[in-house]
Amino acid sequence: MDTGEQDRIMGEEPTLHHLLKTWKRQTRRPIKQIYDDNGTLQTLSMSIMKVFSTWFHAKFQPIQIDERSVSQLSDCGIQTVTPEMNAALKEPISLEELRHATTQGKAYKAPGHDGTCLEFFRTAWDVLKLDLLQIMNHMYIEGRTTARQLQGLIVGLPKNAHPKNVDDYRLLTLLNTDYKILAQIIANRLRPCLAAIHHPNQHYGIQGNSAFEVVVTVREAVAHAEVTKTPLCIVSIDFSAAFDKILHSYLLAMLHAHGFTDRFLQRIMGMYNKAASEVQINGFRSSLISIHSSIRQGCPLSM
Repeated sequence: MDTGEQDRIMGEEPTLHHLLKTWKRQTRRPIKQIYDDNGTLQTLSMSIMKVFSTWFHAKFQPIQIDERSVSQLSDCGIQTVTPEMNAALKEPISLEELRHATTQGKAYKAPGHDGTCLEFFRTAWDVLKLDLLQIMNHMYIEGRTTARQLQGLIVGLPKNAHPKNVDDYRLLTLLNTDYKILAQIIANRLRPCLAAIHHPNQHYGIQGNSAFEVVVTVREAVAHAEVTKTPLCIVSIDFSAAFDKILHSYLLAMLHAHGFTDRFLQRIMGMYNKAASEVQINGFRSSLISIHSSIRQGCPLSM
């Protein structure tokens, strides 16, 4: 739980337990040094924080795109969802959907700003289920999502033993649990639509498909070419930092091209348009950074 002044309500005082938790966060896996964009080594906590904040400010800025190219791409025979699928997406969230969403996800994951883990809702399900269902439908049907609910907390995990710059860290966004539950419900609703709109060769994100099938297909193609003496060219493309390079307006255009209704698109974009994050380094936080592009690693909708 956070103990910063901005996170307290009137009359609330942090306990010794929370103060110790804060101290442990500040001393666990500290980032003692980092090179900035100019190649200068920064060792002070505020300087290190500035390097990360500057990097994220640049990362979340709108990306320049060719609107005409996006329009042409969205008109290239893209498959659309069926009216029945759109009707299912329009329905209020059911208690069974909510229960299923609260049982998904790994246990004891780090919480976001709210300091609440899924275990709380699982343990207190019988007491909270009806109130939580009402909150989820307020967020989904009525679009009543607060800016605070959309805020994320970005933390960095080193990719190697001796990280030198920001790119050497895996940067994850810790999200509030109510936001993650709603995102999981929407993701569950979208999953049956994917088979209808994705190409049969699409594997990532499709339930029942595995990336190993791609490896097997490539090996079979190579073996066939060798046996039949057929010329073959295999191109492997890996998009660097793919999560970070998705513009929200592009995402909206593609969803519209797939035939999702305007009301559903409003619900989805409502979870992105007001999104912002803070960076947490060595237990300290930056100011809020507005997110104009990228999707969050850690959000069920991104997977």
